[in-house]
Amino acid sequence: MTLLSPFSQRIFKLYRRALREISYSAERDLFCVEARKIREEFEKHRGEQDTSKIEFLLQRGEYWVEEYTHPDPYHIPDKEGGCAFLRYPELDKEFLKNHSMVTLTGKAYSNEGW
Repeated sequence: MTLLSPFSQRIFKLYRRALREISYSAERDLFCVEARKIREEFEKHRGEQDTSKIEFLLQRGEYWVEEYTHPDPYHIPDKEGGCAFLRYPELDKEFLKNHSMVTLTGKAYSNEGW
């Protein structure tokens, strides 16, 4: 184990969060430029061994990510925070096994094959 191992998970999460925040840019070229700047900032401090300095850099990075968080972030519609979250509750499989499904034509289909 290295000295950085307690911090490595926080560093990786911070890097991913920073890239996600700049992914809202409308132009791909702008995203690439900003992603390169973020990567250079992380690479500049890659060999840091002082734990207090690492903690300071992590706090500064987390502050930056919070400061530049998109005011109206995109949420996947059927995931938590999305507009369709829990809109259609999952049907009980036992109920579906015991009842036939009726189509718009009125013809019933059995669920025997389940």
